[in-house]
Amino acid sequence: MKALTSSLKTLAVALLATATISALPTWAKPNSALPPSSTTQQGPGVQPFNPALQKLPDLHLSNTLTVSNPNPATCSGTVKVQVVNFGQKASTPCTVNLTVYDAHASVQYSKDVQIGALQPQATLWVDIPLNVGHAVDYPTCKVTVDSTNVVQEGNEGNNVLSKVLFQ
Repeated sequence: MKALTSSLKTLAVALLATATISALPTWAKPNSALPPSSTTQQGPGVQPFNPALQKLPDLHLSNTLTVSNPNPATCSGTVKVQVVNFGQKASTPCTVNLTVYDAHASVQYSKDVQIGALQPQATLWVDIPLNVGHAVDYPTCKVTVDSTNVVQEGNEGNNVLSKVLFQ
């Protein structure tokens, strides 16, 4: 009985290994050459590794967004956000945009603020005036750094931060 159990385990491991390997693309199986980069398959939203992108600026909005002197009755105050350059190269000057939407996703306010170049690993706090002038139902603000895409970055996907105001 012990020998039969051992044989079944060995058979199960062999079948599992065979099934796993046979499900792999030919180039991914043991002792196979890697495919040329032009035939590498990629999933949706996956970018190929590009070492050149590692040497570009990477402007990022930290998860810190505050409103000083808030006034919900007029949807006003000063929005403060933190911009960081995670890249290995200085950025060029660019625009930070604040857009406020109401509960129906209608734009209620938009304001651009220019910022200077940021050195690698530098941090900058940006104050953006907020003055809609009237109350807004469930005001949501969206802040975008480099909103006009003038800075070529290693990661363009981390330039936006959204938050409901006056909670």
